[in-house]
Amino acid sequence: MSKPLQNAVARQRMLLSSRLSGPMRRLANDCAAVWPERDALERVLEQGLELLPACKYLYVLDDRARQVTSNISHHGLLPENFDRDRSERPYLADAIAGEKFSLSDAYISRNARRPSLTATQHILDKDGGLLGYLGVDFDLRELPLTREVYQQEEKWMQIKGDPAIRGGLFMQQRIDSAMDKRIDEVLDLVVELVEVHGVFHAKLHFSSSRATLWLLNDPFRYRILDIEDLTDPGICLAWKQHDYPADAEI
Repeated sequence: MSKPLQNAVARQRMLLSSRLSGPMRRLANDCAAVWPERDALERVLEQGLELLPACKYLYVLDDRARQVTSNISHHGLLPENFDRDRSERPYLADAIAGEKFSLSDAYISRNARRPSLTATQHILDKDGGLLGYLGVDFDLRELPLTREVYQQEEKWMQIKGDPAIRGGLFMQQRIDSAMDKRIDEVLDLVVELVEVHGVFHAKLHFSSSRATLWLLNDPFRYRILDIEDLTDPGICLAWKQHDYPADAEI
């Protein structure tokens, strides 16, 4: 990932952490006050939707990261997630390691196939002992962040294809590139950039595992993303949101 893109993502993560840490700490304290009653915890989470209006799901885990409530959403309770073991999920790694508040790297959600992230807050008893974890899932589309139009570095770039592909050029035998091997991840992210972030033209170059993108807000300049960018949902934090055109043919 280029330095400007890294910096843009880092700025948005810092802004998001500062907005979430206070409300989540208060909500975790409310959960501790009624621990471990499931019904009471779920009522607290329902009230917590007012503190975190941009969230997709709220839930509580015990100290072994097993879910002790339903998922709470703006559309109601999802009890099928009760007793789910989340201990191996990457977004909980920092929390389990001891971080009282943590913000995961962005990831593609299993069901909606959209860039998402999870914030986690320790739930502590009055002596500071760990009771469990408050988890909050966000769809990146819903986050109230102020994003600028990401600017590509203006410098000369040489884009070389995969040596294995170049070596087999005259053998009339196609070699899978890094993009081929991760095409599902790449397409999920490109679709998100088109639907939500104002990309109107995207050209995928398989041999070099890069994409060239043009934006509605800046149509005379293109951006180039490499395979590292194209498989990192976190880059959506650096791209300004843009409504999909109502008069689009597709």
